[in-house]
Amino acid sequence: MSLILTNRKISDRINRLKKKIFFGGTFSGNNYSILSCINTLQYIKKNNELIKKVINSSSYFQNQLNKFLIEKNIKCRIYRFDSFLRIVFSEKRIKNIQKKPMEEFVR
Repeated sequence: MSLILTNRKISDRINRLKKKIFFGGTFSGNNYSILSCINTLQYIKKNNELIKKVINSSSYFQNQLNKFLIEKNIKCRIYRFDSFLRIVFSEKRIKNIQKKPMEEFVR
C-alpha cells in the first residue's frame, strides 16, 4: 500500500489540468495484486506477533544505518514510523505538519 503526497502548489496545478491523472500504487487496479494484498493483510491479522518482529527489525535497521551514515559523514538520515522507513537526504531535523520532530512518532 502506498500514499502519494504533494504540496498545495503541485495539487492546484494538477487540479487545473484538463486531463485526468491516475496515480497508481502497488495494489491499484490489478486483480492479482488486490488478491495478494487481501491475503497478506489476512495473514498479518492472524499472525499479530509478526508485525512486532517487523517493527523491531525496522528499528534496529534504522539505528544501524543512521550510525553508518553519521560515521561516513553522509548527509542522509533514516526516519521511521513502525515499519515504514523514510530516507531523507539531509542532516536537517525533519518535522511533521504539527512542527513536532519525527522522532516523537517513533514507537
